[in-house]
Amino acid sequence: DNKSAVAQIIETLRVLDELKLPHANLEILFTASEERGLLGVRNLDCSLLRSSHGIILDVSGPPGSVVVAAPTREQFSIRVSGRAAHAGIEPEAGINAVRVAAEIVAALPNGRIDARTTLNVGEISGGTASNVVPAQACLRGEFRAHDPEQCDAIRRLLHDIAEDAAMRSGASVTIEIEREYEGFSIAPDEPFLRFGEDVLCACGLQARHLVTGGGSDGNILNRSGICCLNFSNGMHKIHSREEYIAVDDLVTGAEILLHAALRFPAFADAGGRR
Repeated sequence: DNKSAVAQIIETLRVLDELKLPHANLEILFTASEERGLLGVRNLDCSLLRSSHGIILDVSGPPGSVVVAAPTREQFSIRVSGRAAHAGIEPEAGINAVRVAAEIVAALPNGRIDARTTLNVGEISGGTASNVVPAQACLRGEFRAHDPEQCDAIRRLLHDIAEDAAMRSGASVTIEIEREYEGFSIAPDEPFLRFGEDVLCACGLQARHLVTGGGSDGNILNRSGICCLNFSNGMHKIHSREEYIAVDDLVTGAEILLHAALRFPAFADAGGRR
C-alpha cells in the first residue's frame, strides 16, 4: 500500500510499449503523502490534467472490487485548559485537564457509529509531571461520514460533549475541526462504472461494488470533475507489518489497467467523454 499499484502501472506501460498495442491517450499521475490526508493530490492543480476519466488501484482485498462511494473525512482537536497545582499539597486547588480529556474520550462514540459513519480518537497528551495537577491536555481524532447531515451532527456532538465536561469541572476547551476531503458517490447508471465492470469481466472477475470507509486520491479527483474508479488490486493486511500481495494478484492488477487502456477508445467513441 501502495508500491504494488506503482509496479502494476509501470508493468502496464511496459507491455503497451513492447507489444506496440494501440491504446487510449494516457496520463500517469503519481502523488505524494496520500496517507497523511491526500496532501499530494489536494495540492495538485487539476487543470493541468486533460483526462476526464481515471483509474486508481488503491483498495485492499482480492481484485474485483470497485469503489462506488467514499466518505468525507474531518479531523478534530480538543484542547483542555485546567489549572495547575501541587498534587500532594493542594490538589483541591487544581483542575485536572487530563481527567477532563479522559471524560470527553469516554463520552464520545468509539469506532463504528453506523454502517456509514466512524469516529476515532487517535492521540491524547497532557501533563508535565506526576506531582503536578495537569493544566493542559489535548486529544486529536477524526470522523468519517458519507452523509452531510451526519457530519453536521458529529460536529455538534463534539462541541456538546467537550463543553459539558469542561463546565462540570471548571475547565475550558478549545475545539478545532478541519475538513480534509469531501466524500463522493458514483451513480449506478454512470457509463464509466459500466465500463469498469466490463474491464473486470474481461479479466475474468465478477465486479463487486464497494462502499468504503477509506479515502483515496479519488475523493479529490472525482470532486474535481474527473470521474475516477478505484479498483482493488490484491493488497492484504494494509497498514500492518504483515502487509502482502500475491504475485498472481500483482499480475491481475496490471491486466485491469491494460484492458482499460485498450478498451477506452471504443468507450469514448460510443459516447463516453474523453
